Amino acid sequence: MRILLATDRSAGHIFPALTLAKKIKENNKIYFFATSKLLKEYINKDEFVVLGKSFNFRSLLIEGIFRFFEAIYIILFKRPKKIIGFGGRDSFFLVLLGSIFGIDTFIYEPNVKMGKANKILSYFVKKIFLGFPNDSIKKSIVVGIPLRENIKKIPKDEAKRILGFLDSPVIFFFGGSQGS
Repeated sequence: MRILLATDRSAGHIFPALTLAKKIKENNKIYFFATSKLLKEYINKDEFVVLGKSFNFRSLLIEGIFRFFEAIYIILFKRPKKIIGFGGRDSFFLVLLGSIFGIDTFIYEPNVKMGKANKILSYFVKKIFLGFPNDSIKKSIVVGIPLRENIKKIPKDEAKRILGFLDSPVIFFFGGSQGS
């Protein structure tokens, strides 16, 4: 089956998609829509087909017009059977137009607060996959946050020892976008 994973340009969008791609690549043709030059090279190492033009600038109007036509081209010529959006404006038109063209579309929202693109797309998609429970979002399934294979869980005491925080109180901040 041809599956298109549509991401924005940041690692916060791309890494959850990459983790999913590695899990479902058997018996599927995975297309990656990513617009970060650096992260495209990282995705290419796993031999996925990477689509999406990279720009050296940010312009909502110019990029929006280009992404609209780019989405039509990808949908018509790559013919994905499923599209999973991972948020952000770069992936917006792929998910929206995919839904309009009758393709099974889904979005993944890892943050507690849904991002703007996913909020709009939630009205068009078949299912919404969430990182955290949210009873106010209809047609959703809580799937959690996918972790890369090289990340492992270690006991809290061991982590504090490794980092040199044995007797100090620790506050850990992580995340970006709406999750920061």
